[in-house]
Amino acid sequence: MSPLLLAVPLVVLDFDSSPGPLVEGGDTGQWAWGTPTVGPVGGGRTWATVLDGPYLHDTLDWLELPTGSLAGATRPTLELRHWYAMDAGDAGLLEVDRGSGWEPFAPYGGYPDPAGFSGASNGWIDSFWDLSGLTAGTRLRLAFRADAAVADDGWYLSRLRVLDGDALAPSIAPATVPTDTQDLDGPYVVALDVTDDVGVTGVSVWWSADGGAEQEAVATLVSGDRYRAEIPGRAPDTVVRWRAEATDGENVAAWPPSGTDDFRVFLAAPTDLAADLPARPVTQWLPLSWTTPVSPHAVARYELVQDGTRTTSTAATAVTVPAEAELDGRFVVRAVYDIDGTEVAGDDSAQLDLTYEVPAIDPLDPEQVWQGDQVRLRVEGVSLYLVQGASTLACGEGIDVLLTDIVDAGTAEVLVQVDEEAALGPRDLTVDGPVGRFVFEDALTVGDDLDAPRIARVEPASLPQGAEAPIELQATVPFAGPVTVTVDEDLLVTSEPEVDGDLATVSLAASTFARVGAHTLVLDDGRRLWSTTIFVEEVVLGLPEGCGGCASTRPGVAVGWLAAGLSAAAGRRASRRRRCAPAAKAR
Repeated sequence: MSPLLLAVPLVVLDFDSSPGPLVEGGDTGQWAWGTPTVGPVGGGRTWATVLDGPYLHDTLDWLELPTGSLAGATRPTLELRHWYAMDAGDAGLLEVDRGSGWEPFAPYGGYPDPAGFSGASNGWIDSFWDLSGLTAGTRLRLAFRADAAVADDGWYLSRLRVLDGDALAPSIAPATVPTDTQDLDGPYVVALDVTDDVGVTGVSVWWSADGGAEQEAVATLVSGDRYRAEIPGRAPDTVVRWRAEATDGENVAAWPPSGTDDFRVFLAAPTDLAADLPARPVTQWLPLSWTTPVSPHAVARYELVQDGTRTTSTAATAVTVPAEAELDGRFVVRAVYDIDGTEVAGDDSAQLDLTYEVPAIDPLDPEQVWQGDQVRLRVEGVSLYLVQGASTLACGEGIDVLLTDIVDAGTAEVLVQVDEEAALGPRDLTVDGPVGRFVFEDALTVGDDLDAPRIARVEPASLPQGAEAPIELQATVPFAGPVTVTVDEDLLVTSEPEVDGDLATVSLAASTFARVGAHTLVLDDGRRLWSTTIFVEEVVLGLPEGCGGCASTRPGVAVGWLAAGLSAAAGRRASRRRRCAPAAKAR
């Protein structure tokens, strides 16, 4: 390889400093020198097709360039720094006139469009032309052609130089570049086609993992202009950034032209995460499913994560999790892979956002019932959507619902009878209604009737027939509220019951002809129906001496509460007025 020559400037025109000796011409004369207000603003003064707006239509305009003397130059090269934005059908190019008219003059690497520079440069770029072989008197011009259609910002020139020596950096064209991959072993191959007008002396790929220090992978020539470099394998969830450099010993080229390219090493995420919810999403459970990720690696299990906090592990591609009002309905699922005997988590799936209501109840009032109990349960909660006649409540075998009263959409009063042989322990409350069935676990507890709240003391424990007295009823626990007392037809409640904690006081009266023996009292405190017993004692009225033949005065025929209202004195007077019939004489 011949010795490389340092590029020596023969002509340097910096258009920010002056317009230089360029000569403009053409149909409209639109080329102008100054500070642009469109296009590449903020970069100083330039030559431009139009400085303050889009270029003109249907025209050919040019700038003729000085080349200076090329005598003695061994490798003369024209370098142009320019920026362009042109509509399709419009183009700029360098033309040469060797004495027989203007013709296109292609730069190193050719034009990006058959018509020349067209479309957008996407920033300032440098283009180079080989001036070797141009003779004295050869003319050069930058020609801009526009059709009659849409116009864009145009063509802008920042600097023009004529250099002698090795002015051109190598050209790098990527042939194979790494993309996002699940290959954890590597290597990740970078293949580049590198050319140079003099000769390539070295190609390297510089890479870094997750922002770490750059490392060099020297590329080797494998055939023709093809160079190959290898980046070693990386762990999952690693971002590798890389760039390539090529040198001819004098100039250095980079790919990408600025910045870096990158790829990511990953383990695939499950797809199609979805929930099977009712049309009206009021639910206690969330059935979720997803699709197995496409991966060369084996999935050991899955992790479903809600709200970034609750994780559910499963080997299946579906799981049902409890709906919890305190957690947002944000879900992702990830696969956990078996990588050489080690579990490694893969990427999270796309996030699933769910909106739903979670039915809930407050503690039941009361929370415990007893074998043989008859109790009113108060059920209160949210998102129950209770409807009279359309909602039912149940507490399982051995507990019968006698009456359900829906107070509002979130409240019900339920009268239940607990069987005397009902199984002991916690019970679930089931609510069935228009929006679904909800089960509230361990909402109620059935206790042994031996431990049940009861009326421990009745004072006095008995009433004589025809008598009235205040009765004290002492419970083993405080009453839940005001008490009503229900008695049979032989007894009468004669005062409003008064309650003080666990003590209820009520006045009762017994009919004159009340059945002798035990009578049931039922106390209702709004929650529990308490049963107890009071006895009615027989009252035997005295008979006059010698009245063996009188009609029987023993109670036996009920005469109602009218007879019970007579005073004891009136009863005695009536008794004294009775007379015995005379005995019959023997005949």
